[in-house]
Amino acid sequence: MPESRRLDETPLKTVLSFSFRLVFSPFSLKKSLPTAGVVGTFLNTINQFPHFLHHQPLVWTKVCLNYLVPFLVSSWSIVSVRLADLRQKPSKECPDDKDEGGAAAREREAD
Repeated sequence: MPESRRLDETPLKTVLSFSFRLVFSPFSLKKSLPTAGVVGTFLNTINQFPHFLHHQPLVWTKVCLNYLVPFLVSSWSIVSVRLADLRQKPSKECPDDKDEGGAAAREREAD
């Protein structure tokens, strides 16, 4: 096994790569997409209600943003919790290209 590094010592590119993979991992998508669906629908109902009421066309950029923002907030929450967990436990290795959303760390903890 290669020499362990702390997350604080990891290059930004590695942390960004890890974060991007984590956001689009099945675990994160199972959490973020339903949240975006429920919250986005609620926001669209509030923000587009006058358009529904007066039979005006929807503002599609607002519709898209109303779904995108909850997805990003939920994803950011998942990434920030995972990174904070890695920072609090200095014995853990930093994320590398083979660590799919902490799967390797969870396997080590199970042993």
